[in-house]
Parts: sequence; C-alpha cells; structure tokens
Amino acid sequence: MSTHRLRIGSSGLLLVSHLAAYGLAAALEVGGERAFVGCEADSPELEPFVLTSAPPERAVECVRASALACREVVDADIAKDRPAIWARFVTEKARAPRALQAREQLLDGVQHGLSARLVAGLGAPMTWGGEKATPAQGATRLDGVAGNSTSDFVRGVLRRTRPAAEEADRDELLAIWAGDDLLLGAEHKDRTGWGPPGIRVHLAHQWLAALGLGQLPVGLTTRGSRTPCCFKLRGEPLTVQLPVCSPPASAPRLRALLARSELASPELHGPPSARLRALGVPCLVRFQERPAPGRNRAGIFTFARGEPVDLA
Repeated sequence: MSTHRLRIGSSGLLLVSHLAAYGLAAALEVGGERAFVGCEADSPELEPFVLTSAPPERAVECVRASALACREVVDADIAKDRPAIWARFVTEKARAPRALQAREQLLDGVQHGLSARLVAGLGAPMTWGGEKATPAQGATRLDGVAGNSTSDFVRGVLRRTRPAAEEADRDELLAIWAGDDLLLGAEHKDRTGWGPPGIRVHLAHQWLAALGLGQLPVGLTTRGSRTPCCFKLRGEPLTVQLPVCSPPASAPRLRALLARSELASPELHGPPSARLRALGVPCLVRFQERPAPGRNRAGIFTFARGEPVDLA
C-alpha cells in the first residue's frame, strides 16, 4: 500500500503550521483514514507534514467533509451575534449558566466527533471559581483574538474559513500538499493569530488549524482553564511547546504526546527531556505570544516565530 506525504507548505516555526497538520490528521482520521503527523527534522524550518495511505484526492474530500460536519456548531448563536461555542464571549457570571446550557444542548444534538473536538478545543464558560473568576477564564489559552467586534474567533476566523474549506479548491490543496509554492492572494491573510502579523495561509489550512485545537482540549479547574502544551510564568508571555515527532506519530499517539505534562513545563532538562526523547520527540518548537502594540486592554496577542529546543 502506497503512502502519501502531504506537506503543509509553511514553516514549522509558525504555530499555525503545526495546528494545520493536527487538523488535517483529525479530518483524515474521522474520515476513516489513517494519518501520521511528522516534521522535517533535518530542515531548519521543521516543516510539518501528514503521512496517509489515502490518496490526496480523498484527503481533499475529508477536509471538505470536516467543514460541513462542523457547520451547525460554528453557526449557532445564543443570541444575535453571540456564538454559542465561544467561551470568551461570556464575561458576566449571570449569563454564564445560560451560555453553558446552550453549548451543551448544541453538543447533545451533533452527530459528528469533529464538532465535539472543536468545541472542546475552544473551552467552555467557567461557572465556578469564586468571586474573582470570570466565565471567560474557561477559554483556550491559544485564543488571542478580541471579543468586542466581528474579529472574535468564531465570527472572525471559524465563520470565514469554514465555508472556504467546505468548498476548497482541489487543485490548490493538491499543489500545496505536493510542495508547490503558491502565491496566495490577500484573501488568504492569516486571521488566526498563530503567526506574526501579515503572513498568508491558505483559508482551508486556517480552518484545519482551528480544527487542530481539538487535539489540545481545554481542561477546567477551580482557577480557570488549562490548555495542553501551554505555560505562563509570572511577568512572562504565554509559551507553547509542541513536539517534533520522529518518527511521525499517529493521530491517537499525537493526542497522547500533546497531553504530556512535560510540554506544559519550562523545565526540560534531566528526566523530563529523557522521557520525551524515549517517546520519539528529539526536539520541541517553542512559541511565545506577542502582545498587540499600543494600549491593549483586551489582551490581544499573536504568536512570534518559534524557536527549536533540542532535547539531546
């Protein structure tokens, strides 16, 4: 049986590239195809790729199907312009129970696993935690998009990229996955924030990157949310550490790796490093948030280019 190598087509020093690979693997897996995520470990750019026995044309079908399957949860509103699945929209405790109930009722009705994974990656309104806690603290730590306009993550990212993925141009995706350099137009400007401002990523890959959040489901604690692979030291920016898998990891194994506590820790020497190497992770890519310039009361941020961290 032949194996096809689907290149993501953008540097592995961009967080959006890794998340796009995770999302492509998830779309293939749910479509009944085996998928393995790896990186070009010998390249300074560490470009991610996906290995699969599915023909590339079948992979295009899986991408389109993933977008169609998630239409209901992406388009659902609690009220006008209040996306049901976006935890950061809920800032008042009085509204949190209603928002959580609407979200759970929506999930009870969906039949597709990708929808549930996507919502888990976004997080849920936090309805406990004491007087100082806010419902929005239940959201993923990876979302640095403002919530006071149509630039919020659901309306500004998911609702823009999902239709593009559902109608994805077959030839364009096949060309990118084959390693061809496409000149992307202004419509492909990255809206996820998972890269420096101004980069361009194919809209279908932006959708897959958002879908990749499902490999990093948010955990809820009494103090707010915890997102796998993330940590934040006092006075320092948020840091995300993702594994460079060698050999490539299957989709289930990737989820297990991303849940490792070592990836959410700044201490990577000694035993933690040895444990990751034993699991087939020779190095990591470390990304840090970049706060928006000027007055930034909303806490908006993007992610800078990553830094490889050798575990040898």
